[in-house]
Amino acid sequence: MGYFARKSPKTTFRIVEEVWTPNRKEAVVPREAYAALGFRFDMTFEEAHARAKQLNLQNKLESKKVIASAKRIADEKETTSAYLPSHLVNEFEKDLRSKYDGNEERLNNVEKQWVIVKKMITSLALDPKKFCDEKEKFYKYYRDKAWGKDYIKKLTWMVNLWLSFYARKTQSFMLPLPPTPQTVLKEINKKRSKLPGKKKAADALKWIDLKNKKSTFEHENLLLQWNWMYIGMWFGLRPKEIDRLKDVSTWTIEFDSEKKIEVLSVFQEKLLLDDEDCWKPIPVYFPEQRKALELIKSAEFKRPLNKTLKRIFAPDKIESYSPRKGFTDLFLEKGFKLEDVSTFLGHQDISTTWKHYKNKKQFSLPKKAG
Repeated sequence: MGYFARKSPKTTFRIVEEVWTPNRKEAVVPREAYAALGFRFDMTFEEAHARAKQLNLQNKLESKKVIASAKRIADEKETTSAYLPSHLVNEFEKDLRSKYDGNEERLNNVEKQWVIVKKMITSLALDPKKFCDEKEKFYKYYRDKAWGKDYIKKLTWMVNLWLSFYARKTQSFMLPLPPTPQTVLKEINKKRSKLPGKKKAADALKWIDLKNKKSTFEHENLLLQWNWMYIGMWFGLRPKEIDRLKDVSTWTIEFDSEKKIEVLSVFQEKLLLDDEDCWKPIPVYFPEQRKALELIKSAEFKRPLNKTLKRIFAPDKIESYSPRKGFTDLFLEKGFKLEDVSTFLGHQDISTTWKHYKNKKQFSLPKKAG
């Protein structure tokens, strides 16, 4: 669907509209309608073609707004519940917007989680005072949806945030919803592994492989993309964190006078914590890291396409997350402890580093005495 400019020997161009009735065909737009659509008779074909593209983009954006509005109305109807009093919900949402004012991306993620939580509360039809006692109903809901562990953790956090607010406003006592038991998470993980189209996790990138592929990246005029991978390899950053490094407000460099070393601190937007707790420290300890730091300062890096990485590193399944995963074994080989590597990665729980980042088949030997 859309408008297209076609070359015409008599009038330089003519405008057609693609329609489906029910098969695809093009209908010629009457010349008297050109002005209303923003076309002029004295336009060149190139100008008319550019205006048609602009018109199609405007129509697409308007269509998205209509769909978003309809979805928002549907969500509001779906989350109507006696246990979600509208006056408290409005006040709670106002508090969320105030808390994350100025951080649009985090606010957007939190609001999406809140919409899901409202649907869940409505579906379960539970009095907030019974959330803890009826926790098995939440676990069953999680099982049915087959959500991932991290997502479940975020939703439980949101449930408890609502409970805390509700208890404060109604002056009542409520026990928080406890963390989902490991037995339940294992059941869900087993179910998720059998879902059709389940995506295999990306492989960890090895430093030697990235170094050996530099010439290939250069030959294909992809040096900025190699730089992006290099930064991820030596600082263990999430893909979005690397992208945001071009914004100087997302990172700082400080000198640790006690350890006598520079420390790179990076803001983690993924974490649902207060801003001061979202900064993770990474020591600039190796020459390769100092080079990576120069790349950050120069902003000479660009995220590569996953299909490009899969082609260059085949048969390994290397994607944009692979440098971060390879960082763990690289720094363990360099002599850092797992606890410190977990801190550099910004993990809230060291078990995450061990379960999902540590190569279980790789090990290092201690130095021989004498």
